[in-house]
Amino acid sequence: QSLSHEATNIQVTEVAQTEAVRAAHLRAKGEIVLNCRQRQYSCFVAEAQQTIQVHDVDLLAGEAQKATIRLVNVNDASPDEVALAGVPEGELIGELLGMDEQLKFVSLDEHQGRVIRDFAGKLLNLRHPEVREVLRVLPDVVGNPVRRALLQIYLDLEAYNLTRARMQIKELLTMQDLHERAQLQTGELLRQFLADELGPLFATSDAPHD
Repeated sequence: QSLSHEATNIQVTEVAQTEAVRAAHLRAKGEIVLNCRQRQYSCFVAEAQQTIQVHDVDLLAGEAQKATIRLVNVNDASPDEVALAGVPEGELIGELLGMDEQLKFVSLDEHQGRVIRDFAGKLLNLRHPEVREVLRVLPDVVGNPVRRALLQIYLDLEAYNLTRARMQIKELLTMQDLHERAQLQTGELLRQFLADELGPLFATSDAPHD
């Protein structure tokens, strides 16, 4: 992707990390997953040796069309098809933090990284202990503008939203009443509501997975 930071354009190349997870999830759901590759054959045409290249997908596509079978690249499968949909609490977290669709909250045992690069975008992995530690304090962060800004900066850095992160840092540095704002707390009713809503997320993530 291309990032613009002030007058500087930065090209970032990310390698998707979920191809094996997608294939495993599709197989678990009963789908047929094939490993296709480019093949090369040598043959003689008019006594001259030639090389013919054939890709398995080209052959499969024709046969699948005849049999009205849907054939799609694993990388193009939708999040619903490969079970990489965000956790239900992710929408609430996104609304609280004013996040866009650049970062989705998922829980994947197969990966230990904080951010997982998927073909459909970036996934913030709730299985990572650092992410879990940060989000556990979310009920207290919401009502504190300083801690909330710090959390937004943390997430913006993961999503390469450098411009907004820099603006947030500058705002904190120049805030005249920083000390007073840092003392503000989330209301008791709101804190309890958020704790109740987010509690199942961590309970589910901590439970053993089959």
